[in-house]
Amino acid sequence: MSLFPTRRSPLFVIAGFLLVSAALRVGLYTGEAIAANPDINTNDDPETQILSSANCQTDNSIEEMILAIQEKSQSLRQKEASIASQKLALTLSHQAVDQKLTELKQAEDNLLQAIAISQTAAKSDIENLTSVYASMKPKQASRLFEEMDSEFASGFLGLMPPESAAEIMAGLSPQKAYAISILLAGRNANAPTD
Repeated sequence: MSLFPTRRSPLFVIAGFLLVSAALRVGLYTGEAIAANPDINTNDDPETQILSSANCQTDNSIEEMILAIQEKSQSLRQKEASIASQKLALTLSHQAVDQKLTELKQAEDNLLQAIAISQTAAKSDIENLTSVYASMKPKQASRLFEEMDSEFASGFLGLMPPESAAEIMAGLSPQKAYAISILLAGRNANAPTD
């Protein structure tokens, strides 16, 4: 029996191709590693050279990843600072708006108080003056009401007791009495009747 079979089995052929392929690849990568890193000592063992080249590439990619992470971290810190600044500006704006609303509310309260005091004082003055006109002699009051604007005079007559108002109206000229009567009648014309 011969040491080598005469017929080669397909398994041996495939194994041979794989060995040749592996040898070519090792040689190819070794050449690339030496070319990429001239500091590699060519006298070293080829296996050491390949590992050294792989370590250099790994170190470079790790350094690149670290730089990328640092850049991203710096970018995030800047964005966080910007957001914090915007948040502070919003908080200050809210506080300013709240303060202005408080001041406006206080001003509104003061204005309402002033209006109430003014209305009370005006009402009191009008009531006092109406009492004065009602207590006058009808002839004297009629002369004053004749000279007043009809709308102004109708305001006083509307507040007087009906007897006093009737005596004053009797002393007025017919034109003036008519104008005041129309104003008094129309004063409540638009008031709801329900």
